[in-house]
Amino acid sequence: MILVFPDFETLKLCLTSGMIPPEVSLRPVVAGTGEDSLPWVETNAKLPRTLPDQLRKLGVQQARSQPSAGEELDNWLQALPVVRQPEPPSPGPQTPVLFELPDPSYLPVVVGEMLRLSNDRQSFRWLEEDGKPGPVLLRVVGPPYYTLLRALDQGAISGVSGIHAYVEQASNVWVEIGCTHPLVDRIQPPPGQQLLLRHPRRWMHIADEPFRDIYEILDFKLPQSRLDWDPAELKHRLRVPLRLIEGDAHDPELWVLRENAVDQLDALVRDSKESLIHRLSFAVGSNGHRNTIVLRVRPSKQPPPQLVLDAQAYCTYLKLPNLFLPVGTRLHPVLRRDAIRKLLADDSGLITWLEPNAEKPGSFTPQVLPDDAFRPLQDWVDYVLDHDRQALEAWMQEFRFDFQPFVCVEDAAPERPRPPGGARKRSGTSTTEQADVPKPAKPVKEQPKAQSDFEVVEAELDEVEAPEPSAVQVEIAALEKKFVEFEGALDNPERLKLWTELARRYAATKANADAALCWVNRLWEFSDDDIANRKDLVRNWLQNEKLQFEGSFASFADRVLQSESPAPSEIRAMVVGILAGALQEPPAPAIMQRLSKLQQFLERHERAIGVRIAWLGHRTLTGLAHDDALGLARVRDRLLDRLVQDGLSPERDLPNFLRTAGHQDSERLRVLQTRLVHLRELARAWLSRCKRFHAYEENFLQSSGHLVDLIFAFGLARIGENDAALTLLKSAETTVALLPASKQDSRTKSIDRYRDVHEFLFRAYRYRIEQAISGRPHIGALPVELRDYVDRSFAKGTSDRERPWYILERMREKSKIIEPQEGFHPYRLNRVATKLDVTLARLPEVRDGQIVKSEIVRLLTHGEEKKPTLDDCVAILDVGLSLSARIGESFTIELVRKAEETLAKINPATAKPETLERIQGLLRRAFFLAAHFGRSEHVQQLTNAFVGFLKHAGNSNDRALQDIIGHVSRECLRGLRKMGMRDEVGKLLDSMEKAVLPAGGVAAVRGSMRPEEWGRLLRTLLHLASAWMYYGWIDRCQEILTESRRVLKEFPIDAQKGLQVPTYVQLGCAYVGALALAPITWAMPRIEDMLEHLQPCHDLSTMTDYCAWRHLELIETVVLAIINEDFALGPNVRRWLDEDEYLIRRRIHADHRRMKDVAGM
Repeated sequence: MILVFPDFETLKLCLTSGMIPPEVSLRPVVAGTGEDSLPWVETNAKLPRTLPDQLRKLGVQQARSQPSAGEELDNWLQALPVVRQPEPPSPGPQTPVLFELPDPSYLPVVVGEMLRLSNDRQSFRWLEEDGKPGPVLLRVVGPPYYTLLRALDQGAISGVSGIHAYVEQASNVWVEIGCTHPLVDRIQPPPGQQLLLRHPRRWMHIADEPFRDIYEILDFKLPQSRLDWDPAELKHRLRVPLRLIEGDAHDPELWVLRENAVDQLDALVRDSKESLIHRLSFAVGSNGHRNTIVLRVRPSKQPPPQLVLDAQAYCTYLKLPNLFLPVGTRLHPVLRRDAIRKLLADDSGLITWLEPNAEKPGSFTPQVLPDDAFRPLQDWVDYVLDHDRQALEAWMQEFRFDFQPFVCVEDAAPERPRPPGGARKRSGTSTTEQADVPKPAKPVKEQPKAQSDFEVVEAELDEVEAPEPSAVQVEIAALEKKFVEFEGALDNPERLKLWTELARRYAATKANADAALCWVNRLWEFSDDDIANRKDLVRNWLQNEKLQFEGSFASFADRVLQSESPAPSEIRAMVVGILAGALQEPPAPAIMQRLSKLQQFLERHERAIGVRIAWLGHRTLTGLAHDDALGLARVRDRLLDRLVQDGLSPERDLPNFLRTAGHQDSERLRVLQTRLVHLRELARAWLSRCKRFHAYEENFLQSSGHLVDLIFAFGLARIGENDAALTLLKSAETTVALLPASKQDSRTKSIDRYRDVHEFLFRAYRYRIEQAISGRPHIGALPVELRDYVDRSFAKGTSDRERPWYILERMREKSKIIEPQEGFHPYRLNRVATKLDVTLARLPEVRDGQIVKSEIVRLLTHGEEKKPTLDDCVAILDVGLSLSARIGESFTIELVRKAEETLAKINPATAKPETLERIQGLLRRAFFLAAHFGRSEHVQQLTNAFVGFLKHAGNSNDRALQDIIGHVSRECLRGLRKMGMRDEVGKLLDSMEKAVLPAGGVAAVRGSMRPEEWGRLLRTLLHLASAWMYYGWIDRCQEILTESRRVLKEFPIDAQKGLQVPTYVQLGCAYVGALALAPITWAMPRIEDMLEHLQPCHDLSTMTDYCAWRHLELIETVVLAIINEDFALGPNVRRWLDEDEYLIRRRIHADHRRMKDVAGM
């Protein structure tokens, strides 16, 4: 049958909609384009009976003969031609490009051209066709753009023509560069193959095999003759003066105040926010003639603040934390970073800035102050008010006003009444928020030549008498203390009243950001029906933000809507203006006339404000838009996803007194900076006591000491100790360079490619360390070139490559520093897979949610080759829940309900081991999704099903059961606390404790079990203890922590009489994981004590030929636990954030359900 389509879009529609079924579309066809440019297809496949009628409705006609000469194609998808893109290609420097060379003789010419253009990241493959040499594929990472353009234009590259270039546009699908295929996202080559698509319809299948490095076939020809020179000495060393020249202008990070230094500092403190003062440190120095104040930005992930000072501004140079150059300058000539450090900043205990000399342009004088002379600025500031509480309250009353004149009308608002004389003059606060807007620093002034060193003197600020706190500040401190010490939940009615009291007093002291958070927390608990209370709260909050408005709300909104990066205070003011305007009857025209623009504005900038403020703004706007329940659902999904990815932000969602409750960042940094160095010494000492064999091998410190340094370098970089991290990184690089290419162990066994393995590990750790130093989050996969290096250099298949490949894959699996998100399994390529496993493995690659849904439903109903068993259902539901976010809430909840039924039917005593392993992921996803969508009834049912599962488990020593309990304790329960499921959590923890620990507790059980069994059980109990610790139930953890500490110190490492090495290391990791959730000052000494008394572990596993991977796993667990944000926040702030997130989720779900009811959905 010959079908003539009206255009290619109709053909594409027939294929993508499923009108032409896959069993037809994947059959060979003859296709072409007629003289009238209409595409036609001839097929011999049997078409469904109704298909011709359906095609006729779309304008598809049947022909008796081929309209033009056609060509035989493998499938219908190939009938759609590869089309050229209008925009020129622009692959990045890390993008692989595949060049197809029609003749093998072209390879040296093209490779030479690439090398001439400074690109040696090349690899190649020879192709054969029917035993004859075929084309050559050259894979180049980041090829020169010149070469790419020549291939794009089909021009000659160094005289060689006919070359085609491809880029990977889908998994294993390479499309000619500058082109695309209409269905490229749907094309899936057969397993073990790659597909090359070229204009117009050329499809070439090649085997998915590794490429060979180009250096394997390169020989570099040297000149035939050479001239030998005799060495000689240069008589004089070359003297090259260092000069300051113009350079890029970076943000200032250090300011030197010389004229009226104390007065300037006093003005800065008086007119700046407290949050800005917290970010600065200062030192006072003297050169024998006069005193100078030096301000410096404290370490932070935020960009440096902009200060308006009559001072010289400096910034760091080459990321050296103790060397500062004048803003807008750089050093000439350009030297390496280590050379600059050696010349000017070799002592990390000294802060050096280069002061330009006025007499000789370009010359400078290094100025030096000890680092420990800098002290936090906030420690030297006291805030006072000039007037008492009564006068302040009277002023606040004068600022009360009605909504009508401010929001409703378009013209200018009436002039604000001025406060009584002197009432607003106070130390430490600004008269308006506009005074806090950063302004650029003044130009650097040339200063006369100064002495090279300063000596530290006592700060002149010591002579200023500290004033007494004002009455309002005393009241604020009392209210904050009462709030923190109040027993009960955050939504307790008595505690809620304190929000209002705090907000009023914060507003009186112009702490506008904290006041807004207090107002919105109080407003959050009032329903939409409580109009009177909501109006009163919004009026007070609006009064707090009024200084943002220069005239009417309309003029303010128009100004801010045009801003590309509005300040958080402006976004906050916009939201409260929206709330105030919506509470009027009818709603304010200033809001209704800009409704769409306001929605788009708030969506773009919602991440700059707290979740509560963002939701109230969106909820109000969608309500004004005729109760747009669908729009509110999108907002809900977006904000809930924000909570999942990032959680609540202490800076945006909690007022300052809750952020700092119980733990200060400065205290944490002081503890970590002093303890990490000591922990590294303890870790290296432990490795020096451990060997592969008891008496015949080198200790593990010799083979893995540099990897320990890399782990601690990452930890130091994460807490801002960049200089110390770079020192360890440099030391490790030197060590790796000296390693042998291969070596023999004591049994004369060859350890191949020893240095190559360590070279890759060094490069992987270095990438993560540099990522931390630059302030980027610790997420994402390794760079493409590193992963390609593993696939190319350590591909499986030959004896000298297979074992190193396994080593690297195992390290990528175990190291959360190297691979923080992706999971690897070294045996994944050797697993025997059923047809169901293959289908489930391919489902994540399907992008159409409806196809995923229909496939999951089909598998749950009919199975793949037979009706699904319970084991099959667990596997299907595990994958289905992981993909359900693409489909929607209703299908997700249906899968959760099916998971509840399946779990209730499984007998853990007879279930397969792989099924019990899959249950871990199934439980984690089901618990999370049920709570994420606010379905508490399903959380309760899942809890009951899992409790019943534990009751049928039987033997508490079963390793699979212990793994499930450990996984649920680590991964599931912490998320439920954020959903407000505290009762369900308590029930689960009690059931899990009873399942693994018989009556009588630890003391009654430990003597009746073999050491190995007891160690495994203790590991599971430690996972439970970490959950108890997370919920603040420290008393329940004491006995388990004490026993674990005893076992780690006293139990021998012996397969017969003591613990096996894997169990011992896993026990240590679980012990550290539990301690990481305790207060830092309580946990740190116990972690140090554990490392100091660890038993020597002599490990005979395969990987120890290359490195002590189990030991490194424990050391890495220690470092990651210490630098973890949970360890930094402390229990109090964690509790506030979790309870706050529950209240936010509860309100979001309630508002969405209410709007759906109003809209009749």
